[in-house]
Amino acid sequence: MRKAVVDNTVFVSFVALRGPGASKLMDAWEAKRFQLITSEPILAEADIVLRQQGASDEAVDTFLSGLRTAATVVAPTERITACRDADDDKMLEAAVAGHADCIVSGDKDLRVLSPFRGLEILTVNRFLRRLGVRKATMGGR
Repeated sequence: MRKAVVDNTVFVSFVALRGPGASKLMDAWEAKRFQLITSEPILAEADIVLRQQGASDEAVDTFLSGLRTAATVVAPTERITACRDADDDKMLEAAVAGHADCIVSGDKDLRVLSPFRGLEILTVNRFLRRLGVRKATMGGR
């Protein structure tokens, strides 16, 4: 089974915007098409960003609780400073710690690093294609 770190840009699209690509991705995760890897630093940032984007406290709490329960939460052991946006290094750290196959992100600062130590950094739609899921109607290439 593929293991993927999902960036907070995707979580915002799913929770706050109900983006079709992010929704298909989360449906694929719930259907156990891939293992979602995350970390407490990623979840802490998601909490802040989702609330800033106008998601309700209830929606954020429910979403993050679900991630903590069903996703694999890793504790990064290596400090990585590779991304031009230092806030995105936490995605790389979680991916390395969790032995992920890829990172799924809409963030160009991350995608420009692909491949990073053998990790692909893919848009939502590219990852969905890899999973054999029909392309979402909007989103990445």
